[in-house]
Amino acid sequence: MTSSSDQTSAPARGGSSDLVTEQVRQGTQDITRNAQQAAGQVADTAKQQAQSALHQQKSQASDTLHQVTTALRQTSENMHAQNQSAAGNVLDAAAGRIEGVATYLEQHSVPELIDDVERFARRNSALFLGGAFAVGVLAARFLKSSTPQQSYGSTSQARYVPARYDRYQSYGVYTQGPSTAGMYDGTTR
Repeated sequence: MTSSSDQTSAPARGGSSDLVTEQVRQGTQDITRNAQQAAGQVADTAKQQAQSALHQQKSQASDTLHQVTTALRQTSENMHAQNQSAAGNVLDAAAGRIEGVATYLEQHSVPELIDDVERFARRNSALFLGGAFAVGVLAARFLKSSTPQQSYGSTSQARYVPARYDRYQSYGVYTQGPSTAGMYDGTTR
């Protein structure tokens, strides 16, 4: 049989554990809410920084296009002065188109430009994908051409010297350094 003091302490312990459980739950909710707010603030900051960078890039692109337009118009004037009107007219037309693109960039915000590109991609998916592929190929060629080449004196790269058949039946070998293609390396079998 239990005493009366044991019976009163059991509900008190149950109430105490319920209180602790509730406090832990509230604390967990607070931590979750604070983490969500912090993540939202970080995301907003990142979005603002990205939009700022895109706006700056858009302005630079517009300025560059205006410079290209000016150069094309000057070249066009020179062509007209040298009685090469056909070439001058082509340059005038190109300058007009580029000027239109520069003005379009100036007059539209970054989100509007993104929406326009998305709409264009939906309407002309094959053309968009082809253009994206061409830009990728050009970027790869540019990056490949801009990487420094190793000098011929490098000894870290093995090269295959092609076989040279002569009366000794010599075979090609791997050598270090610059290619010695066509040179007899003294190896015979």
